[in-house]
Amino acid sequence: MGSHSARPQEDGAVRIAIIGGGVAGLTAAYELAGAGGAQVHVFENGPELGGLASGFKGRASWDWPLEKFYHHLFTNDDAIIQLTEQIRAGDLLEIHRPSTVMHFHGANYPLDSPAHLQRFPHGPCACLSQISPAAAVACV
Repeated sequence: MGSHSARPQEDGAVRIAIIGGGVAGLTAAYELAGAGGAQVHVFENGPELGGLASGFKGRASWDWPLEKFYHHLFTNDDAIIQLTEQIRAGDLLEIHRPSTVMHFHGANYPLDSPAHLQRFPHGPCACLSQISPAAAVACV
């Protein structure tokens, strides 16, 4: 496979094709279009843009969509947060405190802290309720 540089068409415009409308493809298209001097076209095979970062609602009762594949941002991911602001979508970015919950026998059990792990009434950690949280962490 050879390397080819972009060449102007007869009308003088450089045409650039981006294959894939996921986060990387859309970001490349945004940056290239912003640089000027080229016609940028995004080609996406799927029914919507966003790639694996796009989401779906499994039930109408869901408040927000679930990603097709696990994606997350850290609050110090400055580049992507700044890009979100540049494209005027910053108000769509939500920061949530993560939680880890196990659904077991019809109940939800938070497991996102040593104290929650210590209070889990089922399985091998059940005996940890008799010891301190610090000792529970040391045992795990």
